[in-house]
Amino acid sequence: MDNQSKILVVVPAYNEEKTIATIVDNLKQQASEFNRIFVNDGSTDHTAEILHTLGENVISLPCNLGYGRALQTGMLYGLKHGYDILVFFDADGQHVATDIPVMVSQLQNSDADMFIGSRFVDDTGYKASFERKVGMVVFSGLIRIITGQRIYDSTSGFKVMRSKVAKLLSEGVFSDFTAESLINLVLRGIKIQEYPITVKQRLHGESMHSFRSIITYPLKTLFLIFVGIVDVYFNKKEDKG
Repeated sequence: MDNQSKILVVVPAYNEEKTIATIVDNLKQQASEFNRIFVNDGSTDHTAEILHTLGENVISLPCNLGYGRALQTGMLYGLKHGYDILVFFDADGQHVATDIPVMVSQLQNSDADMFIGSRFVDDTGYKASFERKVGMVVFSGLIRIITGQRIYDSTSGFKVMRSKVAKLLSEGVFSDFTAESLINLVLRGIKIQEYPITVKQRLHGESMHSFRSIITYPLKTLFLIFVGIVDVYFNKKEDKG
């Protein structure tokens, strides 16, 4: 693939006033060659104000629509403006901006359609909670059973994808773009690979996975996996028709 392809970094942000200025600074220093858009997902703190003060491009959603909808907004923006590759990078300070050029290069020099920045494909030193570890093992195993492919880090927010993948996801029924969307993509023939990245422990803000989500998140994901499989089935029938 041409190394001069148009590349966009999409950063969804919800109440990240303590980290967002540092994220902007790191992106300017380590990934300045790429355009970027911040999707302010109805933040109630000063996230949007800080971004505007720093002169960043911001799309502000009218209320908190959730992580998946914020990502879809970034995808639609990228597709509308003709970007070839989209990078998804979290605003909580856990991702390292130096990994962005590396991940983009990995995608450009492969036949893959998407790379996932993985905490678990190699020993990167990241310490996950017991609940998260259990979830990772369960959903990684489920992805392998259904698709035949092992994906170790199904909940990573750091992804680099070609525009055709973003188009599929932007038109889909998904809400978090984790195990359910990965299964759907693999069943559609999308080639997904993982690349080990550096991930810091979260210092500020709250994870979108609360104590209550230990029960609700797996149930929701299992339901969405079923919906995703049905979606692939009916799409294949339409293609044949």
